[in-house]
Amino acid sequence: MRPHGGHLGGPGRSTTPGQAGFGAASSNVKFDPPPPLGAHMALTWLRPESLDDDSWRRSAACRTSDPDLFFPVGTTGLAVDHIRAAKAVCEACPAQAACLEFALETNQDSGVWGGASEEERRVMRRQRRRARRTA
Repeated sequence: MRPHGGHLGGPGRSTTPGQAGFGAASSNVKFDPPPPLGAHMALTWLRPESLDDDSWRRSAACRTSDPDLFFPVGTTGLAVDHIRAAKAVCEACPAQAACLEFALETNQDSGVWGGASEEERRVMRRQRRRARRTA
């Protein structure tokens, strides 16, 4: 919520350029406030058809594991042991490839997915973006 009299000038003060701290020289300049956020932009995301099939979840080895194992807090100390243990579960999982693809396509930024840590997935996403730009 804005204070009583104006956004830039504070209570009881005008928000015109000449009176809002822009100086007298700018009082002849036309001041157009920025458009409201999202006014001229539309964000779209085309859901890949591969995400419609989530049957891989039923065969995922992590279904019987403690979820906290896959979402450690931090990347040092005990968290390193949790990440290593989570990756070991993923190594034997029949759904590893589908799980990793899901995590990459939906930008999962926390936890271990498909045998990849948060940082490993960031690197993979950067590599994919680079490959798309050069293709």
